Amino acid sequence: MKTPSALLPRRLTFKNIAFYFGVLFLLNLAFAPWVEASAGAGLSRGQIYALTGLGLVALSLFVYLFLVILQPEKF
Repeated sequence: MKTPSALLPRRLTFKNIAFYFGVLFLLNLAFAPWVEASAGAGLSRGQIYALTGLGLVALSLFVYLFLVILQPEKF
């Protein structure tokens, strides 16, 4: 079975960065209606997309740092 860090690319290229931004964008489109429903009418649509994007970036940083703590020799 592959370790979680084995799924990550060895070098971060423009192609990989574009793929990750695309995935984050699609996840943002998927989760924004949930954030809008829970926030009510107090926030504008732009603020909701920014809040959702911030949450996704925070989640991805959490996963990355968790992997770095578990397997520091891979990084």
